[in-house]
Amino acid sequence: MKKAEREEIWDRVNAQAEEVFRDDESMRDFLNFMAQCTPQSTRNLLLLYEQDPSITQTRTSDRWKEAGRTVYGSAEGYLFFADQEYQRKDGTRGSGYVITKAYDISQTRGPRLIPPAKHLPEDIQKLEELNKLRDYNEQFWQNTKRSLEEGVGFITQGSRTLNTQLTALDKQFYARLSTTLAELDACIQAMIRKN
Repeated sequence: MKKAEREEIWDRVNAQAEEVFRDDESMRDFLNFMAQCTPQSTRNLLLLYEQDPSITQTRTSDRWKEAGRTVYGSAEGYLFFADQEYQRKDGTRGSGYVITKAYDISQTRGPRLIPPAKHLPEDIQKLEELNKLRDYNEQFWQNTKRSLEEGVGFITQGSRTLNTQLTALDKQFYARLSTTLAELDACIQAMIRKN
């Protein structure tokens, strides 16, 4: 797969993430989708949801074969991030992913599978609470920014006031110094005349 195609798929994942977080209803629909699906990575859940929100169990054709099921020949499949391990040139193991096709159970035939564990309502509630925390954090950072801007305003105003006062003190100091030097000069002149 070309780099541009991979980037386009990541753009789709990012766009779907923005769509999911758009409002409460979108988030709730996505959470319901997550609850009906077999556990997947977030990137796969977003990509699959964008392609078909009715998906429940997806696997690559190899994984369905391992489970004793066969993918229908007419099935088109869905774009999917499949984890992949590989060996580097230095002999160490690495992990990454390939973008391939995955198929929903509705696109396969074979023995019945044990149904996947559903997410409990408490889990969904916790996810909704996390979403509220995200909103709280956004509000928190907005409040923090506002407080910092107020603080900078106070510092700027204090700096201006201090500068004005220092300028006034500076003028007073030089005025007194000038007066003192003038009086000292007059004193010295008077002493010189007497002598």
